[in-house]
Amino acid sequence: MRKFLYRLTVAVITFAIGVIAVFYLHQSADISRDQSSGVLHRIEIAKSSTYETAIKPKPSIRCDNEVLKQISNEIMNDQWFVDYLADNNQNSFDCSENFKIAKVDLNSDGNPEFAVQAFSNYMCGASGNCLFWIYQKTELGYEKILEADAVQQYHFRCPLGNGYCDIVTFTHDSAFDSSIAVYKFDGEKYKISECGERSYAYLDKQGRFHERKQPLITIGKCSE
Repeated sequence: MRKFLYRLTVAVITFAIGVIAVFYLHQSADISRDQSSGVLHRIEIAKSSTYETAIKPKPSIRCDNEVLKQISNEIMNDQWFVDYLADNNQNSFDCSENFKIAKVDLNSDGNPEFAVQAFSNYMCGASGNCLFWIYQKTELGYEKILEADAVQQYHFRCPLGNGYCDIVTFTHDSAFDSSIAVYKFDGEKYKISECGERSYAYLDKQGRFHERKQPLITIGKCSE
């Protein structure tokens, strides 16, 4: 009888311990889930706040030229550029302070195309290499037929007969050297066709530095 009571007591105690343990684990899981939900909720709020803070309004555009206004609207679609202007306290964007525009008849049809080069710090590198575009007027408006970056200088190489002029751009690499890109019209747009270098200096066999009065220009196929 004593053995039976002893075993019964042990069984009851063991069962009670098990019930308490299950209850404790259940409560702990609920607390963990509540805490996790709270943390996730706070993270979502933080993400939302950060995102809303990061989106900055587009600066107003002041522009009388239709081509430059179109370019301005296009670059304002780049949120990084908008943020950059906002970070530099630029609430407005004036075309005349950011672009240089030149008219040139590239295909000898009597209607000019428009060569546009940026010159502000926002769209140029420290060495004066800037964004560059060619626009052509069509029945639907102004169509971009060339977009290039890192352009310091450019000129046109026009054929004697009919056809579009080639566009040659120069990128400043150093005080004596520039990279060259030659763009040809493919019937719809300009695409790069040749690459090269322009150098005003050289080293002789003894390693001595010399300047050239006229630059050495080498142009060939572009490396892939």
